[in-house]
Amino acid sequence: MPPVPGRDRCVSPIALDQPEHGGSSGPACTSVEELGRNLAGFVDALEVPRSLVLLGHSLGGAVAQWYVGRRPDDIVALGLVSTLPQFTVDAPTLARWKADGLAYPRERLDAIVHPDASFTVRAQAMAARAETTLAALHGDLDAIASWSNPDWRTIPLPTLVVSADADSPAVLAAAHDWAEGLPRGAFARIPRAGHMMPIEQPESTARAIVDWLDVALDGAAP
Repeated sequence: MPPVPGRDRCVSPIALDQPEHGGSSGPACTSVEELGRNLAGFVDALEVPRSLVLLGHSLGGAVAQWYVGRRPDDIVALGLVSTLPQFTVDAPTLARWKADGLAYPRERLDAIVHPDASFTVRAQAMAARAETTLAALHGDLDAIASWSNPDWRTIPLPTLVVSADADSPAVLAAAHDWAEGLPRGAFARIPRAGHMMPIEQPESTARAIVDWLDVALDGAAP
């Protein structure tokens, strides 16, 4: 991907497809720890220069939390997008979601996008889901159901917590609480979007992150 210009630096984004997501082969992971170890191996294999700005959306936000807890010296700033320190998924809900498979019922799609989301946006959200195998989907759900971060208010790094107008009430409330409770927390709310804000409002989401980085990294090494 091309560099993203900031006020006095360029940021070169790198996006990771976890096993059996996008273009990556398996086997699929079933826990945040497994996903986090894959991320660490990816960083090491590419010999990515430290320090990193680590961004994670939804389950990826849990993976980012795990990574910071184990390898804090790798990271200079953290972005947590529509995620939680603990997902509340009970056993019946987990079983129902697994039974849905890759079909994704209309009511679940409605729950993750803005009510006014266009057909094109909804199709893009479904296309992203279609790039995941059934094994990876089930693994993701198991990872979500078992994730808990008791140290969620002690992250010492500059941290941006991002939510959206139509995000779930639980995520939006936690995002405010998280940003206010962190030693170096900040909050951004994306308008006209739901949980899938990187697809629904990509420019607004990217701009909120870049604007925050300009402040958070002011004076830091590039």
